[in-house]
Amino acid sequence: MVLDSKTISNSLISEGYPIDWNETDVKKIGLTDGNYRLNQTKLNRFANMNYPNVRSSIFDSRFNYYFQLKDKEGNVIPINGSDGIGAEVNSSIRVVQISRVAIYNSSITRMVLKLW
Repeated sequence: MVLDSKTISNSLISEGYPIDWNETDVKKIGLTDGNYRLNQTKLNRFANMNYPNVRSSIFDSRFNYYFQLKDKEGNVIPINGSDGIGAEVNSSIRVVQISRVAIYNSSITRMVLKLW
């Protein structure tokens, strides 16, 4: 689980592949411009993708995931009107969480990825 969470978070902090990926040609989901600045178009595309397909085919993981953005104070930043992307975490199970720092709307933001 830890290895998958590191691999997926590394992908998400990247530009992805191809660089201007979309739902039909994506090989690697990346949410930034390559300089830690989050790209709103890529966030929207990720939010609209099919969860089971992303988990098994793109992330190549058997674990469930949940992705969120949080501001410096820890408040959730909505993505496409939702608190996060993926499956809601059941608090009674073991969860691995990784946070990465990025820039969103000119502010320092935490990208939070949970796997279980």
